[in-house]
Amino acid sequence: MSRFDVEREPFYTLILRNVNERLEAEQKIRSLTVEAEYLRAELSAVIGADEIIGRSGPLLKVLAEVQRSRRDGRHGDDFRRNRHR
Repeated sequence: MSRFDVEREPFYTLILRNVNERLEAEQKIRSLTVEAEYLRAELSAVIGADEIIGRSGPLLKVLAEVQRSRRDGRHGDDFRRNRHR
């Protein structure tokens, strides 16, 4: 609350804010961050990326294709058939 005078007459200003939406958004961000960390760990465990040391262009291309095939639901035979596209 703040007070100011105009021609010796006092006026008061009060600003009220609903912070519920901001608090809910912050909670959602925290929740999604935790979920993203979990999914990164799961993906690493599935493809074993933590064990791969190389970072050559061809290796990164293969890893990207593996991730794409998992995301798209393709499996071994589909992957072998589509790798030369």
